[in-house]
Amino acid sequence: MHKGESSKDCPLCMGSHWAEIGQTALAPIQKYWEQFNYKLATDFPHVPEYLTECRCSDCGLHFYQPSLIGSDHLYERSSTWDLYYNEYKWEFTEVLDWLSKRPLGKLLELGCGTGAFLVKAKRFCESAEGIEFNKRAVARCHELNLSVTDAPIENMAGTFDTIVAFQVFEHVALPGEIIAQCVTHLAPGGELIIAVPNHDGVLKGLNGNFLNLPPHHATHWEKSCFTFIAERHGLEIAHYKPEPISLELYQVYSQDQLRRLQTYTGLLGWASNKLLSLLHRAMLPYFFDAVRNDLHGHTQLAILRKPMHEVSL
Repeated sequence: MHKGESSKDCPLCMGSHWAEIGQTALAPIQKYWEQFNYKLATDFPHVPEYLTECRCSDCGLHFYQPSLIGSDHLYERSSTWDLYYNEYKWEFTEVLDWLSKRPLGKLLELGCGTGAFLVKAKRFCESAEGIEFNKRAVARCHELNLSVTDAPIENMAGTFDTIVAFQVFEHVALPGEIIAQCVTHLAPGGELIIAVPNHDGVLKGLNGNFLNLPPHHATHWEKSCFTFIAERHGLEIAHYKPEPISLELYQVYSQDQLRRLQTYTGLLGWASNKLLSLLHRAMLPYFFDAVRNDLHGHTQLAILRKPMHEVSL
């Protein structure tokens, strides 16, 4: 365990009870981003050789030292990818189904991107607003006549019945502070809906998953993080669900596991590796059916509800 200084405290709970659990070489990360014309040295002049992964024993959050938080330039580059702002995310469907069974209310989405969710959510809400800092994405939202601002949540007036954040908190430096602001802006009985990558799923077992590392994802989240958030802010976990693993993600995961087995060299090794690959391809649907209930997919979704009345201590 380490007793850290304030700059080294956990970015979710601000606690100092954390342990170093691994190191990640930065050179492959740099090489990955260079193919998208983004250089880490532009935003981080003193890039270290390794990043140290830490896990907080108080809330379960994984974070990195030093903390490399992606700049606006990184997300401007990323937003040019066709699939970066996906309109058909699993969590969108789950939350829209949830909202369809609730009374109409005011909704705020943090990091709303190009407005894919807000367009759909307007059918189930009295009003739907968004916050987004990517100028290109904000312009697209305005073209769709969506109410979107680039002001931080602390500048928002009034309260909301629902605040949603899809794939946001793993990108920011201090998610705990933003979550506290969300709770402040949540009406009594309101719900804070959070979707983040699932570090209890297959993501943590993938090698070379550079999008799940700094400077893109600064933190990794376990289910225990939501238990901590609920306890700290007096919220109830109204719903929690991990995304089921898709055949596509399982194929990536199983191929990654297969590569770890293909360590043979020479002609015999080539033949053995080739045979393993052919068997893997032929048996993939059967393997998938066997493990799909035990492996979780990319995302986890938590819905945290604020009490109707403040509880006096």
